Amino acid sequence: MKKPNAFIVGAPKCGTTAMHEYLSQHPDVYACKPKEPHYFIQGDFPKWWKITEEEYLSLFSSAKKEKILLDSSVWYLYSKNSLRKIYEFNQDAKIIIILRNPVEMVHACHGENYKNRQDDQKTIKDSWELIEDRKKGKYIPSTCRAEQLLYYDEVAGYKVQVECALQHFNRDQVHIILFDDFKSNPSKVFECALNFLDIKTFKEMDFSPVNKSKTIHSSIVGDLTRGHPKLVFDVYRFLKKKIGLNGIGLMKKIRQINEHEKKRDPLPSELGIRIINNYREDIEYIEDLMGRDLSAWKTIP
Repeated sequence: MKKPNAFIVGAPKCGTTAMHEYLSQHPDVYACKPKEPHYFIQGDFPKWWKITEEEYLSLFSSAKKEKILLDSSVWYLYSKNSLRKIYEFNQDAKIIIILRNPVEMVHACHGENYKNRQDDQKTIKDSWELIEDRKKGKYIPSTCRAEQLLYYDEVAGYKVQVECALQHFNRDQVHIILFDDFKSNPSKVFECALNFLDIKTFKEMDFSPVNKSKTIHSSIVGDLTRGHPKLVFDVYRFLKKKIGLNGIGLMKKIRQINEHEKKRDPLPSELGIRIINNYREDIEYIEDLMGRDLSAWKTIP
């Protein structure tokens, strides 16, 4: 059975969806659908959905002659054991990591968590204040699939995360991209990714923006459609049986109606400074590793 041999492992809200979508246009790439099966986080995130290896590999069974079989699960980098499991699964795998200014990443990650109802706090400031309590199991929303997603002081811990990748894979198997570079020159960064994956240049590319910032109109509707209470599914099953309504399709449509594009509110300066100080060692590690000046990451965007 065909096995994936390339992984975009994170970090979340750093352009991973865009890179996945761009690579999926290439004739030599078979991109997994769904984009984020997150097979290797099982055990680290106990509440996450469970899939067997057979079910995971079946996601790639339709691949034909593509050279690259791609899994783009953004929480692999943050998960403590995923990279080790990927190495044990395929020692020749190629790993793509995209990193973003931690202040921006944390802010965006909170917005995504709120939209998806992993977090019930509307502002990153309120969520940041709850971190220590949440690590003790308090104030965890019932719709949250993994408490670790709410540890905003750890999600951008790039030093530990990248060191873990390099502990298991050779340096030439790990390709690190900076979000700022990707945003300013997507075609150049994409070309570098193709070289890393050892596949030919592909000119017929659409670099349209992907995965714009969104929020929700109603937190109640968000909870119902993201949390999937048993009552909701019972109602949809009934409707599907009686009138042929596709309940899952309706739920997706309701989610889409409840979401709208919205630029994130400015981050309070005091909180921005706290986030920078929390991740200063991580920033300096990436500076040394890549030989880049990331002083812009040490100031509030």
